Amino acid sequence: MGEPGRCGDQLPGERRAGVGRRRVEAVPTSPVFVVRCGAEVLAAAGYRHWPGSVAHLCVLTGSQFRNRGLARTVASSAVAEALRNRLLPQWRARPEPSRRLAGRLGFRELGSQLSIMIEAFGPADSNRDSTWAG
Repeated sequence: MGEPGRCGDQLPGERRAGVGRRRVEAVPTSPVFVVRCGAEVLAAAGYRHWPGSVAHLCVLTGSQFRNRGLARTVASSAVAEALRNRLLPQWRARPEPSRRLAGRLGFRELGSQLSIMIEAFGPADSNRDSTWAG
């Protein structure tokens, strides 16, 4: 495990925060932005191209590194990249912290999606995600 105390000193400015652009081999068109502490990835964000020039965002932060602004750092970089590529950023969020971050980044809630798993294929479950667009 890295030393997050030392990484926190690096947060002002993208370069010093260790935010870097990397390509994912399995999806060569999806840029990924990361915050690292040494070799350890603390947070990452990227997007996939969806139909209609949509950039479907994904943001991940290690549970022990949350509430430090790392998700906002990587997410804002991914959103900026999508906009540079003339894509419409989309953020589908269910957990409240994710919804708050989407709002802080300027996304507006435009709708919701209901997902239902049929019991024959696994445990009964119903999830509702909100869809946000920038």
